Amino acid sequence: MKKRLVFVALVASLAVFTLVAAGTALAAAVQPAPATCMKGGGVPPGSVLIMNVTYAVTHDEQNQNADYHCWALANYVRHAQIWRETDGTTLYWVSQWAGTWTTPAGALSPGSGVVQPARGSGVFVAVLNGWFTSDTFFPAFGWLGTHDFGGTLADLLPNGQAGNPNPWSASDVYNDTVDWNTWYTVKEQYTYYYRHQTFSVSCYDNGPTDFAGDIVIK
Repeated sequence: MKKRLVFVALVASLAVFTLVAAGTALAAAVQPAPATCMKGGGVPPGSVLIMNVTYAVTHDEQNQNADYHCWALANYVRHAQIWRETDGTTLYWVSQWAGTWTTPAGALSPGSGVVQPARGSGVFVAVLNGWFTSDTFFPAFGWLGTHDFGGTLADLLPNGQAGNPNPWSASDVYNDTVDWNTWYTVKEQYTYYYRHQTFSVSCYDNGPTDFAGDIVIK
């Protein structure tokens, strides 16, 4: 039990550190290092940073699971960058976020769909990298405020599942010609933590989505 408590404390500390880092000054135009971001080789040389923003989200219903049912309500801080390639239309999205989640008794667990016997909470971290095309994208920098997606714990129960009533995306606000049909996921990964349990979602190079683990409240 002592080892489990230490593990949870370390994970929580990591999430808090990530939140603080994302919420502080991130306006410097620092191009991601090669082989850590896009197309297996980094953002192409000569790309221009046109978005570098941080914002907070509250009451976001999480549906990152095998059945895509909403299972947890999350609050987090997100940092996002968008780089424009030299062709003028190819945009590279780099984003990471971290925060806390809560699931109510009666909701389904994210992995095997077990009915949660009690309410529980934990922390999570996530990253999303990919590219898409857009003819027009308005530059944005700095803090974009807090956005309440309006999700509720009641909606996470099996007879709910209406989804977020007020979704919001920085990439939608600051462009008017994005062709989402051109979106290509390079890396998408979510990892949720609860005591000694973890649940993760991973997708690489537009391949199939992999799910691992489960979280059942005890």
